[in-house]
Amino acid sequence: VPDGEEIARVVPVIRGLAGKTGALLSVDTTKASVAREAVGAGACVINDTSALADDPGMTEVVRESGCAVVLMHRRGTPATMQVAPGYASFFDEMLDELSERIAAAQRGSISPEQVIVDPGVGFGKRLQDNLALHRHLADLRNLGRPILFGPSRKSFIGKVTGKEADDRVFGTAAAVAIAASGGADILRVHDV
Repeated sequence: VPDGEEIARVVPVIRGLAGKTGALLSVDTTKASVAREAVGAGACVINDTSALADDPGMTEVVRESGCAVVLMHRRGTPATMQVAPGYASFFDEMLDELSERIAAAQRGSISPEQVIVDPGVGFGKRLQDNLALHRHLADLRNLGRPILFGPSRKSFIGKVTGKEADDRVFGTAAAVAIAASGGADILRVHDV
């Protein structure tokens, strides 16, 4: 989606919500121009699925705004990440890659207190990797940052339950319960 179209879709919603709620609002984008406009409209969290890698201007937006930033782990791009994901040592590689993205944020003068990590359920991961995230979620504490976990309606739940995306509420609830007991600080869900 071109930047202008993404701004037109997202910013009015954020502006409208900001005027009606005291809730913390976030924007999911990999584009600095979209993040800048969203922050101006009232977002205080930028959720970047590229962990500041896709748009060099995103670091500046985060630094200047003082917003929290979610650095999500993914391998590849949305178009390629599920083609043939593979790891020699999944959790070690994921921790190393997230550590590098945290270091990149710090090199860009983003305060560690602004950083939240997301292991990226479903982003460049196989079924066994997504299940391993649940088993070893507490190990993400080694990164020293709050953990966001977003299993809601993901395809791994469908593979385990045989349910379509719209019928994964109970699978999502189970994944959320496991994540909460495993140390997740923030849970991203569709069905609040």
